[in-house]
Amino acid sequence: MITRIDKLTLKALRYIDRAREKGIDRTPILSGINSTEYLLEACDGFRYHAVNTSLLPVGILDYEKPAGIMEADIVDGTYPDASEAMPTGEPTCTITVKTKFLRDALTGLTENVTLVIYDENRAMEILGKVSTDKRNPPIESYALIMPKQSSALSWRPYTPDTDTDTDTEPGATD
Repeated sequence: MITRIDKLTLKALRYIDRAREKGIDRTPILSGINSTEYLLEACDGFRYHAVNTSLLPVGILDYEKPAGIMEADIVDGTYPDASEAMPTGEPTCTITVKTKFLRDALTGLTENVTLVIYDENRAMEILGKVSTDKRNPPIESYALIMPKQSSALSWRPYTPDTDTDTDTEPGATD
């Protein structure tokens, strides 16, 4: 199938593409993206990205990175139910920070970072290690990002619910 894609869809694909499984031994289901009536989603088993739009044909789409025209095959199979991995109940804390500040704090850090969040009105700490070069060990790093004073975004691909027997339509909000 060949589909012409607009700039909005291309940006959405570039975002969720980061969570697709890649590599030689990839599985057809996780190397594709799932396009539903409600969202586009991708998962590699360790991370999950979704956008609140679906501008592509419904199905699991296996494709190479598009550049204006998308050539994709629809994969037979069932995409994993990501709602099973979504946290349930009420979050203990929600903090909103500027994307640029978070990106700047993470750039150059190696492997893992620790996010330390005290509450929604206090700064978030980012603990990590900066790689200097191959001859020297990484050095410890610390970043502090102040919360942004605005309402937090609330869209989630699946509504968190403490009652696991209740089916919730993807993209539904309370």
